[in-house]
Amino acid sequence: MKESKINFQSILIPLVLIFYPALAYFGMKHFGVRIASLILLILVLGSYILKILKSKALAVSIIVQVGIVSIILTMSYLLKEPFFMKIVPALIATSASIVFFASLLKTPIAQSFAMLRKPQLNAEELRYTRNVTIVWGVVMAGDAVICFLAALAKSMEVWLIVCFPFSYTLIGIVFCSEYVIRKWKFGEFDESVLWDKILKAAMKR
Repeated sequence: MKESKINFQSILIPLVLIFYPALAYFGMKHFGVRIASLILLILVLGSYILKILKSKALAVSIIVQVGIVSIILTMSYLLKEPFFMKIVPALIATSASIVFFASLLKTPIAQSFAMLRKPQLNAEELRYTRNVTIVWGVVMAGDAVICFLAALAKSMEVWLIVCFPFSYTLIGIVFCSEYVIRKWKFGEFDESVLWDKILKAAMKR
């Protein structure tokens, strides 16, 4: 029971940010801009506080995103302007892109994740993880542009479709494509993972 609670607290902020478009759409449709802004602000800051109470160690990307979302939601509440709520997904994607590119100055994010499984990376793997980090920076920047253009649309339904299913489908396609390319390039398969077994069998043919 205790372990499950810890895991929930760890993913609470990402969950709120991921489902933000759906929450904002539902809130604005049923409660209006101000109430929706207030509810989302409480959710974001509440999730952040719970995470802080559990552990003071927070990823830079989470700190940046929570700060940006909180400021924009406050402006939305004060000005009663739905546009501010609608540009949040674009700003989240922008901050993620900045974090990816900024990590290139020290340790690329993809490299950090790769080193969790394999502490010592060879030159080719280091080059690959750096390139993957650049790709993700570009993808998130493109996603930010798409979400911003959707925020300019008058239709809330168009905004929701673009910023929720379309945006996340795009990210999912890039993620899956990179995963397959990585497995094909380096051939490191985890026999305990079903997808790795399937890919290994497919790539041997």
